[in-house]
Amino acid sequence: MVTNTITIADNLCPATEFLKLFKGKWTVVILSEIQAGNNHYGKLMAHIPDINSRSLAIRLRELESLDIITRNVISEKPLQVAYDLTNKGNKLKVVFDNMKDWYNQFQL
Repeated sequence: MVTNTITIADNLCPATEFLKLFKGKWTVVILSEIQAGNNHYGKLMAHIPDINSRSLAIRLRELESLDIITRNVISEKPLQVAYDLTNKGNKLKVVFDNMKDWYNQFQL
């Protein structure tokens, strides 16, 4: 007879995998800025002063590949691109708001 044992680690696996999606120093900040309407590359660079261009480009590509943001070309010459949250990305607002509330409640 085969028994299936579910461990604590198994129950936490989705949470662990979720947190892995937001690895990197800038991911949450970038998402917050896009949500606030700073969704052009130049605006993101201006509103996140410590980020370098390479890091921003890498994070934007990662978020796009996860279908959390979309990249929309507004004009070709000069190239203008806007980033917007997808439906999946918009649903993260509730998650991040809850995390912020938890953090503030416990003053960590």
